[in-house]
Amino acid sequence: MAMQMCNRRVTQATTKLVRQLAKSVPMKVEDNHHDDEYTRIPVPKTSTVKTIVSMYKYLLHDNASVTTGLNTALSIRHAHTDIQIPNFDYYRHADDNTVLYSYLTPIGKNAVFKWRNKPIFVRHHTPQEIIREEGVNVSQLRHPRNDSERVQKPEWVIVIGICAHLGCMPIANARDFGGYFCPCHGSHYDASERIRKGPAPFNLEIPQYVFKDDSTVVIG
Repeated sequence: MAMQMCNRRVTQATTKLVRQLAKSVPMKVEDNHHDDEYTRIPVPKTSTVKTIVSMYKYLLHDNASVTTGLNTALSIRHAHTDIQIPNFDYYRHADDNTVLYSYLTPIGKNAVFKWRNKPIFVRHHTPQEIIREEGVNVSQLRHPRNDSERVQKPEWVIVIGICAHLGCMPIANARDFGGYFCPCHGSHYDASERIRKGPAPFNLEIPQYVFKDDSTVVIG
């Protein structure tokens, strides 16, 4: 008898505790339900559990994409527009220091440089070559020019290294006249780059240049 009374008190206490923690849910029971069927009680959803997977679609994790047509996506890149690019003018060299300089061309030698996508021939004449080219009879030349008309200084000859015939590049110190020879069609030029033999109609072209000092020349 005492044991039964104790069980009833514990059951009543537990029931009161559960009633205080759980809210009552209204249940709609129809009259035609059977006793052996379970009655479903709809529980209202009070909160949504958020996990890493469920939060992935709410966070900005990639470039935004805007659909503009059928199977066509327009990608938008997020970029900062307030980034200030540093100024390196203090560390840059002056224009005079960035100009490419030529190596020394010994007497009697030739050097080839590139200017405006064209080869430039620079020839350092020997004293014998200067005397020989100045003594040429220009009346016998196809394109008559004195050596003094083609140079600013007798020891330096500067021309564009393109043959006046069909645009080939002549070879230095070759064939008959000690100047340049075009291997394409056999045009011969002397040490002053004047046409002496072959199909070329004119002498090699002279570019615009100026001597800044005795050993420095600027072309163009």
